[in-house]
Amino acid sequence: MSSPSPPPRFQFSLRWMLVVTSVVAVGLALGLNAWAELLATVLYWALPTPLVVAAVYGRGDVRAFSIGALVPLVSALVKGPWGNSPLSLILNAAWLMVTVGICGIVGVGTRRWIEEHGGTDLK
Repeated sequence: MSSPSPPPRFQFSLRWMLVVTSVVAVGLALGLNAWAELLATVLYWALPTPLVVAAVYGRGDVRAFSIGALVPLVSALVKGPWGNSPLSLILNAAWLMVTVGICGIVGVGTRRWIEEHGGTDLK
């Protein structure tokens, strides 16, 4: 008869698993924070620029969309980003993009409704 085999040894030590997990967690947190800050910077400062230019120099639906889209951006700039965590910055940036699109579409719809019902002579 053969003797019983010794119990299996662990392949990794718990210490190295803890160190690797901690390093990965810190790296992901720093990376997510950097991307969230970049996204917030682009949305709050770079996005309004073409919308203002389109509102001033655009015609027709482009102008109506730009004016409508500027409403939530101006209120977001006055109020500032909501929260300090990267996740709240990303979620609020996504919500801001949704409201910018909705308000722009409402602006175009309002312009077309006014033209359809003879409320203005602008074409």
